[in-house]
Parts: sequence; structure tokens; C-alpha cells
Amino acid sequence: MQSDKITVGSDETGLSEALLEAERFGAFMNLNERDLRRLRLLSEETLGMARAITADFVADFWLEGDKEGNCRVCLTVKTAMDYAKKSELIEVATNKSNAASVGIMGKIRDMMENCLYAQNYANSFVGDYCSASPAGLNSGCLWSLNQYRRKTQEEFPNEDNDDFNPALDELEKSIVAHIADEITVAVKGNTAQMIIEKNFGKH
Repeated sequence: MQSDKITVGSDETGLSEALLEAERFGAFMNLNERDLRRLRLLSEETLGMARAITADFVADFWLEGDKEGNCRVCLTVKTAMDYAKKSELIEVATNKSNAASVGIMGKIRDMMENCLYAQNYANSFVGDYCSASPAGLNSGCLWSLNQYRRKTQEEFPNEDNDDFNPALDELEKSIVAHIADEITVAVKGNTAQMIIEKNFGKH
């Protein structure tokens, strides 16, 4: 089953309608009150990506689910902006730079922007946690929460180590990372797709 697609933008167009659609979808899936709150939180975080990204973005938001309680919160973002235009916007900003990203979702947003704008993202949040050939996009870049978690834990297995990676601490503090079973972001050309997966049949 799939909900209606709602077009949203960083000017908050469609945000209220999208959240209502998420609530209707949760009711259709017969989620209990606790899971409805979780679905709304995941939807709000997903929509926050559209609201936080530059105004030149337009996004489609929808939800998918099945009888087993599997749910996917989906966002597809398109932009005509390139890195040169982004640099011009930064140049006129007061501090000549983007605001620092906060938390996992903020860094995912930065990853989406950097890939969409064809900026060199080596040694950034994506770094070694990004792979080519994402499913459904043929080429581009793909980020996975579970892959990021595994690689981070492999590099810093002991939290008492003086070299403990703050990324692990950030994951532990992320409410979305705790609720979601998986988050994937795939980018190709001027299109980015983010999908948050959660099986509400697990208790």
C-alpha cells in the first residue's frame, strides 16, 4: 500500500498536508498510539530535510507499507541548483559559510546537498561510508545508516579508548537512529532519495 504523494518545499508548502497524510497512513496500518507517535516523528524528521535544504528544492513525500507492519517514509528531492550557485549564496551570507550541521539528520542533509551540487565530499561525513551503484539510481552515491554504524563501530570498538570517535556518541544520542531500522540516501544527478524504514510489527 502507498499513500498519496505530497509536494513539499523549504517554504513549508505542503508540510501540514504531508503530516496529516502520515497520520492517515498510520491509522490505515492500524498502528497503536505509541507507533503512531514514532511514525509521526520519523515523518517530521524526513520533512525537516526538505524544509532545511535551500529554497530551490522541491520534494515529494509519501509512505509505503505492508501487512507485516513494514513502513517506509520516502522523500525524493530535485533541484536545478549547482555548486557554483550554492557558492554564490554562501558568499552573500553573513558568516560566509553554511551553518554547522547538528546530529545525524543534519549531516545527512549536508551529504545530500554536497552530492547534488557535485561538491567534492571526500573526508566528509560520507567519506568511507558512501558507495557507488545505489539501488534504483544506477550510479551516483549511496549512504546507509547501518553501513555507517557498522564501519564506525569497527574503527572504534572500545568506547573507553582515548581515540573514541564522537560519531558513535552522536549515533547513541540520535532518536531517529534508535527508532529507524534503516535510513538510506541515494543521489544521482539533480535527484536525491531518502528512505527511512521501520517495521512496526517488531515488539
